[in-house]
Amino acid sequence: MYWEKWKTIAKDPHRWQNHQERGLLKAEYLGNYQLRLWFEEDLDVSIYDLDFYPLLIEEDPGEVLRSLRDIAYFKTTQGHYTLNWFDPCCIEQQPEITIDLAPECVRYFCQTSGIPRKLPLQPSELKLTGVTMISTISIEVPEEVLISLKESAETLAQELQILAAVKLFELGKLSSGRAAQLAGMSRVQFLMSLGQYQVCPFSLTAEDLQNDINNA
Repeated sequence: MYWEKWKTIAKDPHRWQNHQERGLLKAEYLGNYQLRLWFEEDLDVSIYDLDFYPLLIEEDPGEVLRSLRDIAYFKTTQGHYTLNWFDPCCIEQQPEITIDLAPECVRYFCQTSGIPRKLPLQPSELKLTGVTMISTISIEVPEEVLISLKESAETLAQELQILAAVKLFELGKLSSGRAAQLAGMSRVQFLMSLGQYQVCPFSLTAEDLQNDINNA
């Protein structure tokens, strides 16, 4: 049922007329046959959780995709425009993409069967709410690193974001205000946290001081 519906939609030329697909930014394995998927949008990102169990187990996905029923193989997925799977036999050497799903296909299943975790803001919403545009940067972290640190991917991502803000402030590439914005905290919280990273919080430029006066 799932795949037959997709095949019908995929063959409809009117649906794809003037269609522009920005593709996947990232894919994260959540467990069993579940993935968290990040899609690039015009002004934002959208995030969905998608359970592939109905697509791979409850239905016959076809000869090519049938091999994804192997969890070890399914876990090798990555999202780089398309949704890719790599040959588990050579994953430690030079992994080769053996299966890829078009982003249009993945997006269709996310929108019809997935759980939305974040929907993109529309231009009118950005203008009315005064939302600051945010870019997403993906970093690949080996599972062994997470095990050594005994941290989840989410916790490590937050720490790396703060460390990046501290270092860029220390190098003088970001003002304290911008660094605090990157760290996801207020300027006062950011300045007070610098001591634990052995960074002097008083290396403020004249421009920083003037901004403080103007915003007082």
